[in-house]
Amino acid sequence: MSTHPQHAVTADPDVERFAAIDDLVWFDDIGFDEAVSYARAVPHRWAVTAAGGDDGSPYRGIAGAFEMELTVPGAPGAEPTQLPVSGLTWVGVHPDHRRTGVLTALMDAHLSWCREQGLALAALHASDVTIYGRFGYAVASTAGEISLGHGATFDAPGVSTEGITTSMHDLSDEHVLARVHAAHRALAGGRVGSVTRTLELATRVYTDPASRLRGTERRRVVIAARDGQDVGYAILRRRPKWEDGRSAATLDCEEWAWADSAAQLVLARRLTSVDLVTRTSVRVTADDALLWWCGGPRTVVHKTGDELWLRVLDLPAALSARGWSADCDLVLEVRDGLFEDQAGRWRVTARD
Repeated sequence: MSTHPQHAVTADPDVERFAAIDDLVWFDDIGFDEAVSYARAVPHRWAVTAAGGDDGSPYRGIAGAFEMELTVPGAPGAEPTQLPVSGLTWVGVHPDHRRTGVLTALMDAHLSWCREQGLALAALHASDVTIYGRFGYAVASTAGEISLGHGATFDAPGVSTEGITTSMHDLSDEHVLARVHAAHRALAGGRVGSVTRTLELATRVYTDPASRLRGTERRRVVIAARDGQDVGYAILRRRPKWEDGRSAATLDCEEWAWADSAAQLVLARRLTSVDLVTRTSVRVTADDALLWWCGGPRTVVHKTGDELWLRVLDLPAALSARGWSADCDLVLEVRDGLFEDQAGRWRVTARD
């Protein structure tokens, strides 16, 4: 699959050698044994070796992929729909083999495999925005982060929170994790742009090894419920800090989701009223109502960045699988340096 004759790609790499390259490239402090455990949880893995055969030397590069689903618009008046996508992860190139075509070989292998699986889209979160555009990926959504002070007030006219209760739980409890995962899938299914994961991946992502707990607590979750039904959740960590005898602890909401505005408002109020916490960080979208409930973007510390990146692998399948908000008849000109059958001019017609 490689376009560089000095490289070969294997789809069945040794897990320990795979983890060793991850440890070298990302220089994390989780420890090698934990890195191996994480690597085993990646269902699809690729590694680059010398074209002449694998002599057991360190891999030149690695990549992995998770099985996920992306929520896309449904037809007018219909619910959104979910499409299977391959979530690229664990991408790394050995420092001694940079600029030799290793990444190109990995991307060719991964994207070609996606096509063989019949996938219309591939997805990722980019560690560097300069890398993936040349492989056909582009930003599909952006997200921001805002920092709110303790006891922040929210002006949300017309939003009634009556009947919604919240409770805090330890996310390491397997029953709690299963409950949150069920809410994750149910809520993401109705929210365009959301990506859902498997329970196996959730278990791995939200398992806290000891190395992750330096200076912070294990993950907890606040669950919002109405009439016995979970309508929202917020996964969080608190980081303790004391200054001049006073708490200056912070809270980072790593992920949250809600069924409606009322559930989001209840969660926001709970997150900003935790004892000993002085500042709370939450993620928001560009059109998030929360920005305006707290006075608008000018009144809060607000950072924005790229979020989801997508790569179209099967243009007709990707465009026909989603709904359209209005009739259209247009021509798209597509350039694709990897898959020639995608390149050219395509007529897109949508009728109610």
